[in-house]
Amino acid sequence: INDDTDKNELQLLLKEDFGLVRCIIQKDETNLLVASAKYGLLEYNETGWRHFNTIDLPRGDSITCMALTNNHNVLVGTTKGLFLLDNSGKLIEHFTLPNDNNKVTALSVSGNEWWVGIGHSLLLVTKKDKGIQVIEKININSTINELFIDTEENVWIATNNLGLKKITCLRNALSQVNCGKEAAAFSIKKINGYDK
Repeated sequence: INDDTDKNELQLLLKEDFGLVRCIIQKDETNLLVASAKYGLLEYNETGWRHFNTIDLPRGDSITCMALTNNHNVLVGTTKGLFLLDNSGKLIEHFTLPNDNNKVTALSVSGNEWWVGIGHSLLLVTKKDKGIQVIEKININSTINELFIDTEENVWIATNNLGLKKITCLRNALSQVNCGKEAAAFSIKKINGYDK
Protein backbone atom coordinates (compact mmCIF):
# COMPACT_ATOMS: atom_id res chain seq x y z
CA ILE A 1 0.00 0.00 0.00
CA ASN A 2 1.41 3.33 -1.01
CA ASP A 3 0.99 5.90 1.79
CA ASP A 4 2.47 8.78 -0.24
CA THR A 5 -0.85 9.50 -1.94
CA ASP A 6 -4.39 10.04 -0.72
CA LYS A 7 -5.54 6.72 -2.15
CA ASN A 8 -4.36 3.23 -1.30
CA GLU A 9 -2.47 1.62 -4.15
CA LEU A 10 -0.95 -1.82 -4.46
CA GLN A 11 2.26 -2.18 -6.40
CA LEU A 12 3.41 -5.43 -8.02
CA LEU A 13 6.99 -5.94 -6.87
CA LEU A 14 7.66 -9.46 -8.09
CA LYS A 15 5.99 -11.88 -10.47
CA GLU A 16 6.96 -15.55 -10.77
CA ASP A 17 5.24 -18.64 -12.20
CA PHE A 18 5.45 -21.44 -9.66
CA GLY A 19 2.19 -23.17 -10.50
CA LEU A 20 -0.09 -23.73 -7.52
CA VAL A 21 1.36 -22.11 -4.40
CA ARG A 22 0.05 -24.04 -1.41
CA CYS A 23 1.71 -22.09 1.38
CA ILE A 24 3.93 -19.06 2.04
CA ILE A 25 5.57 -18.31 5.38
CA GLN A 26 7.96 -15.63 6.51
CA LYS A 27 11.14 -17.39 7.65
CA ASP A 28 12.76 -14.26 9.10
CA GLU A 29 12.90 -10.52 8.40
CA THR A 30 14.20 -10.92 4.84
CA ASN A 31 13.41 -14.49 3.73
CA LEU A 32 10.20 -16.19 2.60
CA LEU A 33 9.53 -19.90 2.14
CA VAL A 34 7.15 -20.94 -0.64
CA ALA A 35 5.68 -24.39 -1.28
CA SER A 36 5.08 -24.53 -5.04
CA ALA A 37 3.64 -27.21 -7.28
CA LYS A 38 6.28 -26.78 -9.99
CA TYR A 39 9.46 -26.45 -7.96
CA GLY A 40 8.78 -27.77 -4.46
CA LEU A 41 10.05 -25.83 -1.46
CA LEU A 42 11.74 -22.54 -2.35
CA GLU A 43 13.37 -19.77 -0.34
CA TYR A 44 13.41 -16.13 -1.40
CA ASN A 45 15.89 -13.54 -0.13
CA GLU A 46 17.41 -10.32 -1.48
CA THR A 47 19.46 -12.20 -4.07
CA GLY A 48 16.59 -14.26 -5.50
CA TRP A 49 15.13 -17.77 -5.33
CA ARG A 50 16.81 -21.06 -4.35
CA HIS A 51 15.65 -24.58 -3.51
CA PHE A 52 15.39 -24.60 0.26
CA ASN A 53 15.63 -28.29 1.05
CA THR A 54 18.64 -30.53 0.56
CA ILE A 55 16.46 -33.66 0.36
CA ASP A 56 13.96 -34.65 -2.30
CA LEU A 57 10.68 -33.55 -0.74
CA PRO A 58 7.52 -34.55 -2.60
CA ARG A 59 6.46 -31.99 -5.23
CA GLY A 60 3.18 -30.95 -6.77
CA ASP A 61 0.26 -31.00 -4.38
CA SER A 62 2.31 -33.10 -1.97
CA ILE A 63 3.43 -30.20 0.27
CA THR A 64 0.29 -29.26 2.19
CA CYS A 65 1.39 -26.85 4.95
CA MET A 66 4.38 -25.32 6.74
CA ALA A 67 5.21 -23.72 10.09
CA LEU A 68 8.26 -22.37 11.91
CA THR A 69 9.24 -23.83 15.26
CA ASN A 70 10.39 -21.64 18.14
CA ASN A 71 14.03 -22.54 17.44
CA HIS A 72 13.70 -21.52 13.74
CA ASN A 73 13.43 -25.01 12.28
CA VAL A 74 10.85 -25.58 9.56
CA LEU A 75 7.97 -28.05 9.79
CA VAL A 76 6.78 -29.21 6.36
CA GLY A 77 3.53 -31.17 6.15
CA THR A 78 3.19 -33.43 3.11
CA THR A 79 1.08 -36.30 1.84
CA LYS A 80 3.89 -38.55 3.08
CA GLY A 81 4.15 -37.30 6.66
CA LEU A 82 5.88 -34.51 8.56
CA PHE A 83 9.39 -33.33 7.71
CA LEU A 84 11.47 -31.32 10.19
CA LEU A 85 14.17 -29.26 8.46
CA ASP A 86 16.83 -27.06 10.02
CA ASN A 87 17.15 -23.37 9.16
CA SER A 88 19.30 -24.17 6.10
CA GLY A 89 16.95 -26.86 4.71
CA LYS A 90 18.74 -30.01 5.92
CA LEU A 91 16.57 -32.88 7.10
CA ILE A 92 16.46 -33.36 10.86
CA GLU A 93 13.70 -35.96 10.90
CA HIS A 94 10.85 -37.47 8.88
CA PHE A 95 7.84 -38.47 11.00
CA THR A 96 4.98 -40.78 10.03
CA LEU A 97 2.40 -42.80 11.91
CA PRO A 98 2.67 -46.57 11.44
CA ASN A 99 -0.24 -48.15 9.54
CA ASP A 100 -2.10 -44.87 9.14
CA ASN A 101 -2.95 -42.12 6.67
CA ASN A 102 0.08 -39.83 6.85
CA LYS A 103 -1.25 -36.81 4.97
CA VAL A 104 -0.51 -33.76 7.13
CA THR A 105 -3.23 -31.17 6.53
CA ALA A 106 -2.54 -28.55 9.23
CA LEU A 107 0.25 -27.39 11.57
CA SER A 108 0.41 -25.00 14.49
CA VAL A 109 3.24 -24.32 16.94
CA SER A 110 2.70 -23.76 20.67
CA GLY A 111 6.01 -23.29 22.43
CA ASN A 112 8.05 -26.49 22.13
CA GLU A 113 4.95 -28.49 21.20
CA TRP A 114 3.42 -28.80 17.73
CA TRP A 115 -0.20 -29.56 16.85
CA VAL A 116 -0.41 -31.67 13.70
CA GLY A 117 -3.54 -32.51 11.72
CA ILE A 118 -2.72 -35.88 10.15
CA GLY A 119 -5.26 -38.20 8.56
CA HIS A 120 -8.40 -37.82 10.70
CA SER A 121 -6.40 -37.28 13.87
CA LEU A 122 -4.98 -34.37 15.78
CA LEU A 123 -1.56 -35.02 17.27
CA LEU A 124 0.31 -33.07 19.89
CA VAL A 125 4.01 -33.79 19.31
CA THR A 126 7.37 -32.53 20.52
CA LYS A 127 11.01 -33.09 19.58
CA LYS A 128 12.94 -35.12 22.15
CA ASP A 129 16.42 -36.66 22.10
CA LYS A 130 14.94 -39.83 20.57
CA GLY A 131 13.14 -37.87 17.85
CA ILE A 132 9.62 -36.56 17.36
CA GLN A 133 7.38 -38.03 20.06
CA VAL A 134 3.56 -38.11 20.20
CA ILE A 135 2.29 -36.62 23.48
CA GLU A 136 -1.40 -36.94 22.67
CA LYS A 137 -3.57 -38.28 19.80
CA ILE A 138 -7.19 -37.19 19.40
CA ASN A 139 -9.50 -38.78 16.81
CA ILE A 140 -11.42 -36.02 15.00
CA ASN A 141 -13.31 -38.18 12.44
CA SER A 142 -12.81 -35.52 9.77
CA THR A 143 -10.04 -33.96 7.73
CA ILE A 144 -8.51 -31.04 9.61
CA ASN A 145 -8.31 -27.99 7.33
CA GLU A 146 -6.65 -25.53 9.69
CA LEU A 147 -5.50 -25.09 13.28
CA PHE A 148 -5.39 -21.91 15.33
CA ILE A 149 -4.10 -21.38 18.87
CA ASP A 150 -5.61 -18.38 20.66
CA THR A 151 -4.01 -16.21 23.35
CA GLU A 152 -5.37 -18.51 26.09
CA GLU A 153 -3.80 -21.60 24.43
CA ASN A 154 -7.14 -23.04 23.27
CA VAL A 155 -6.73 -24.99 20.02
CA TRP A 156 -9.36 -24.27 17.36
CA ILE A 157 -9.84 -26.85 14.63
CA ALA A 158 -11.50 -26.15 11.25
CA THR A 159 -12.79 -29.51 10.00
CA ASN A 160 -13.93 -30.64 6.59
CA ASN A 161 -17.39 -31.85 7.61
CA LEU A 162 -17.80 -31.44 11.39
CA GLY A 163 -17.62 -27.67 11.66
CA LEU A 164 -15.43 -25.84 14.14
CA LYS A 165 -14.03 -27.72 17.14
CA LYS A 166 -12.17 -26.45 20.17
CA ILE A 167 -9.76 -28.13 22.55
CA THR A 168 -9.69 -26.09 25.73
CA CYS A 169 -6.45 -24.95 27.29
CA LEU A 170 -7.14 -27.58 29.98
CA ARG A 171 -6.61 -30.24 27.28
CA ASN A 172 -8.41 -33.55 26.86
CA ALA A 173 -11.68 -31.66 26.42
CA LEU A 174 -12.83 -31.61 22.80
CA SER A 175 -15.95 -29.56 22.31
CA GLN A 176 -18.16 -28.55 19.40
CA VAL A 177 -18.54 -24.85 18.87
CA ASN A 178 -22.19 -24.15 18.07
CA CYS A 179 -22.18 -23.00 14.45
CA GLY A 180 -25.83 -23.89 13.95
CA LYS A 181 -24.99 -27.17 12.21
CA GLU A 182 -22.04 -29.34 11.45
CA ALA A 183 -20.59 -28.19 8.16
CA ALA A 184 -17.26 -27.46 6.53
CA ALA A 185 -14.94 -24.91 8.14
CA PHE A 186 -11.94 -24.15 5.96
CA SER A 187 -10.03 -21.39 7.69
CA ILE A 188 -9.49 -19.68 11.02
CA LYS A 189 -7.76 -16.29 11.14
CA LYS A 190 -6.78 -13.80 13.80
CA ILE A 191 -8.24 -10.32 13.38
CA ASN A 192 -5.61 -7.66 14.09
CA GLY A 193 -6.42 -5.59 17.14
CA TYR A 194 -8.84 -8.17 18.55
CA ASP A 195 -7.31 -9.96 21.52
CA LYS A 196 -10.09 -12.36 22.51
